[in-house]
Amino acid sequence: MKRIGITQRVETVESYGERRDCLDQQWTTFIEKLPALPLLLPNRHSNPLGLIDGMNLDGVILSGGNTLAEYAAPGANTAPERDATEKALVDYCAEKNIPMIGVCRGMQLLNDYFGGRLTQTDGHTAVRHPIELADVNNCPEFSTAKEVNSFHDLGVFEEGLAPGLQVLAKGPNDSVEAVKHVSLPLWGVMWHPERELPFVDEDLNLFRNVFLS
Repeated sequence: MKRIGITQRVETVESYGERRDCLDQQWTTFIEKLPALPLLLPNRHSNPLGLIDGMNLDGVILSGGNTLAEYAAPGANTAPERDATEKALVDYCAEKNIPMIGVCRGMQLLNDYFGGRLTQTDGHTAVRHPIELADVNNCPEFSTAKEVNSFHDLGVFEEGLAPGLQVLAKGPNDSVEAVKHVSLPLWGVMWHPERELPFVDEDLNLFRNVFLS
């Protein structure tokens, strides 16, 4: 069975004096549905690349949650240790040609990593909206336009799209909703497939095509 690593958000629990890595349990169910074996990736390991190498991963998911520190407003839920861990993971996956999908914050991180920029945006938090394929004839990852969930206030737009990233789908106001790298096995989506109940077949097929093919 394929082994898929997934990153975790960071939350501070003040009543316990703890800073915790955590993940929505729906991600475990989603990955098992592919089917694949989910492996949780910690944010403060002293040798993250050595840890990843030892896991013998077939793919990596950059999950949602936490604001990238460099874009955060005062009081935002940031995790600089997570930013560093995930950037190291992109280094590793790019070098080893390991497939990766960034989800919401994960796509934002990919865009930032490759030299793009994020833009504050309205109307994308706790709503649903349609997406349209950027190029129906050159988009094997998606078969049809659809409606997706949306839980972000930092967006990607074409003027801030990183060099090397290709637009797969757009949403309202020309927001970029899905991307892939032109030469590396790296993808990003701005919606949360794990938050759909039941899971959407097209989302499952995207992850299967990336990780299991």
